[in-house]
Amino acid sequence: MGITVKQLESVLRLEKRAIQTGSVILTRRQAEFWCGVHVNDDWYKLSLMLMVRGYSGDYSNFTEVDADSVYELDESGCFIELPEWWDGYQLWRRDGASS
Repeated sequence: MGITVKQLESVLRLEKRAIQTGSVILTRRQAEFWCGVHVNDDWYKLSLMLMVRGYSGDYSNFTEVDADSVYELDESGCFIELPEWWDGYQLWRRDGASS
């Protein structure tokens, strides 16, 4: 998944707002871009967490997901695959992250 400069700037603006306010709502496409930006990162060391609604069938609460839940590897490369049953996406500031 290639990311344009404009898309990267959009992700950076969303991250800044999430760090300042504690959370931000994402579209599915924005969540895909966020995953693309952080493909080589250790998500547990980031100041933000990707939260989804619908993880393990729980549509009442948001659950933190890790990179293993969104990246698919095969002989042709790495792909971002967000399950269809996830119906809500947010970035939350991790405890201890500075605003």
